[in-house]
Amino acid sequence: MNGEAAPAEAPGWWARAKARWSYSEAEEAAPVEKTPHDLLKELSDLAPAEAARTLKRRGDTKRRSRAYREARACYEAAYAAAETDDSAEAAYELSLLHAHGRGTPVDKNASRTWLRTAADLGAVRAMMFVAQMSTFGGGGFEKDEHVAFEYVRRAAEKDCVQAVQQLGVRLLYGVGCERDLEGAVKELEHAVDLGSIDSKEDLAKARKKLRQSRSCFRKLRKCCAKCCGCRGVCSKKLQKQNSALRVKAMPSDSVRRAFSPVSAAARSGAVRPRR
Repeated sequence: MNGEAAPAEAPGWWARAKARWSYSEAEEAAPVEKTPHDLLKELSDLAPAEAARTLKRRGDTKRRSRAYREARACYEAAYAAAETDDSAEAAYELSLLHAHGRGTPVDKNASRTWLRTAADLGAVRAMMFVAQMSTFGGGGFEKDEHVAFEYVRRAAEKDCVQAVQQLGVRLLYGVGCERDLEGAVKELEHAVDLGSIDSKEDLAKARKKLRQSRSCFRKLRKCCAKCCGCRGVCSKKLQKQNSALRVKAMPSDSVRRAFSPVSAAARSGAVRPRR
């Protein structure tokens, strides 16, 4: 009306969210301010461990400001600087960036490779993530409870509350390991000392089962049931309780999915995990 152009219609919430979180070809064509090589050269006067720590913190800052490409360069440089806890955490952050297509095309294979690398280097979150995937089978990981138990045990050595609780529960029910009631009580007591409220119920169950296992009457009943060939048929307590594992290690970000075009050119210049 009156020769005036109509105002442009504002984009919907889905278009805004897609533009905010998705990877685009225009973003790929834009040059990165500093490559991982440039960042390592800039901090060449620092010790490798200190350089990795600095680059990891810088990457966290870039990620919080949603500068994902710069964050990816910082994480790759931190991983290449040294094999420390900071480089392990940087590898874990790289697995999330590849999984969600932030600063790079979505690449699930690269995400799994970075996740395993971070777990092998000792990143607690990565170890718990791999343990969960290996326990139930999913995300491209084969179901292997023994592998999951080893990752949980390694994470528990670093006093991770969730890992210590899971280790006690796995020992209690014999998931991925031989059943060890005394070890379960010990680990669950440690979890309670670390502040785990959920472990109190599991600790009570473990103590009860430990007392029952030492009962002469119970030993006689088990012996008779074994001789009769009915052991485990009438008792539900001997059945594995997967629901008792209560795996809580998966970050909320891990359930999100991003869809964007995969660029082979972008993957060719990326830093790959050491093998």
